[in-house]
Amino acid sequence: MTTDDRFTCVHCLLSLAWVDGAMQEAERDFMQILTDLLRASELSAEQRAALDLWFTQAPPEPDWAFFEAHPEVGEEILKQATILTCMDMTVTAKELSFLHKLRERIGLDELLFYRIQREAEEVIARQQGLI
Repeated sequence: MTTDDRFTCVHCLLSLAWVDGAMQEAERDFMQILTDLLRASELSAEQRAALDLWFTQAPPEPDWAFFEAHPEVGEEILKQATILTCMDMTVTAKELSFLHKLRERIGLDELLFYRIQREAEEVIARQQGLI
């Protein structure tokens, strides 16, 4: 995966973090780790500036065509995006709509989508000491 591909993936996750109008603290912490890892790679000055900006305001729509062309990457991003939506223990309708849009773009079976969602909820519940 190229740096541009990784940038596109982080862009998608940041878009999801903002889809409900605000990036929650748990989402911000999660995204900070990812962007720090990405910054360690060969990002252009323009990409670095975009990442910095997207922590203070919502990014534009992600490059959906990238995920359509790379459904295996899209599935991995969907898994991370699902965890991201569960991190603040509240999943909004806008977040669910975003996840379904990604699912549709990559052609993922709906049953597999719900299994991914259940697994993400279990990960968060374990982290929170709920199970």
